[in-house]
Amino acid sequence: MRPNPIAVVAVTFGLSACVANLPDTHPTGTDAVPVPVVIQLPSPAPYVPPAPTSVPSSGTGNPAPTTPPSSSPPGTANGCGLGRGSGDGEGCPRTSPMFLDDMDRAASRVASSRPELFSGGRVPIERWNAYYDAIIRELQGMGYCAMYDGHDIAVKNTNSFNEQYHVIQSNGSPRTGEGSYRATCRPAWF
Repeated sequence: MRPNPIAVVAVTFGLSACVANLPDTHPTGTDAVPVPVVIQLPSPAPYVPPAPTSVPSSGTGNPAPTTPPSSSPPGTANGCGLGRGSGDGEGCPRTSPMFLDDMDRAASRVASSRPELFSGGRVPIERWNAYYDAIIRELQGMGYCAMYDGHDIAVKNTNSFNEQYHVIQSNGSPRTGEGSYRATCRPAWF
């Protein structure tokens, strides 16, 4: 479920746009045909967490507490101890969600414990990564593997399948319930 966007741009050549007194190399007449130019945009690189470093000490022999920055990319798959699934994430149908109640529970917990992520009941776009990350952390606390794939949150607790959830509407409103569920991939792709 990783889109590969391609933009098609039509370019029209015509004499009316020429203002310099240069030798004419444009097509003659009015039969100029738009020339399609295909531009393939690169796919965004997947988020790769930084390599583990030594843990700073608080001087008491215990590691010092650290807090990830709020602008960090959403979390990666961990929390359930499963490795990567063998699926490719293509052709995933919308069936019946099995994790919907836990997804809604995670969203509810984030809404109550992280009010700073919201403004007027919506998640401003500059806080979307923090919102995704907070939901992923809640799911991981429930024992799920969860990650943001650039569009949806993918969730699994087995490698036989994973489910995809779209948890923010384009206007920033949180999406819960049946509307947040998108698809089930068999086997799990992550």
